[in-house]
Amino acid sequence: MDNTLKVIVVMVMVLLTTKSFMVIARGKRQSLVLALAFVLTGSLMVSGCSATVRPTSVSNAGNSLSLAGRESGSVDNVKGEGVAGIHDMQANPLFRMTLTLPNGQIVTRDHPVTWKDILIWLQIPSLPTQSPRYAEILGNHSTVLSHSTVSTSAGPATLVLNKRTPPAAAQSTTPTYEYWVIAYRSQYAYAIEATVIGDRLKAKNEVMELVRNWQVPQ
Repeated sequence: MDNTLKVIVVMVMVLLTTKSFMVIARGKRQSLVLALAFVLTGSLMVSGCSATVRPTSVSNAGNSLSLAGRESGSVDNVKGEGVAGIHDMQANPLFRMTLTLPNGQIVTRDHPVTWKDILIWLQIPSLPTQSPRYAEILGNHSTVLSHSTVSTSAGPATLVLNKRTPPAAAQSTTPTYEYWVIAYRSQYAYAIEATVIGDRLKAKNEVMELVRNWQVPQ
């Protein structure tokens, strides 16, 4: 293990024991953050391999928003766990999904952004096997408030309004609301996840505006 790797391992282990890390990890998706941190530490110590870390913040016009406590529901960045790996995403045309905002900014799976009343993520889970298919994509702590079929630039898709409650370990009981737009293909589902961070009614209109410039593999 070289010196750089040793420094990384020490920093991660110190982070795991600090009070600030526990505060950051609290929220609606606490468990995966802790699990990822321990997996990161173990993999670095055992294999000495580099790790790909999901972005911890997004930027919009100079304002940053912390994403440290966010879990992806039923999806992850690990190949074989329901979602394509990062390397394969870059090489395989099936993983080239983009969303262009009205201001010209491009959203990709590794580049979530905030726009007006929503925080936008792109997801590529494996094709769900159970019905309703969107329920498997939404993951735990979800309550579907409404769903409908909508027209998008990628073709017909399912629009879902989801209410997500915090896990039992979280101190907060305040739910978050998410709009999902999901298009199904033969091997994968392609989804826009828009977490409401402002006005919910405005957020829906903003999502419907975005789907006019959504590029999804056929």
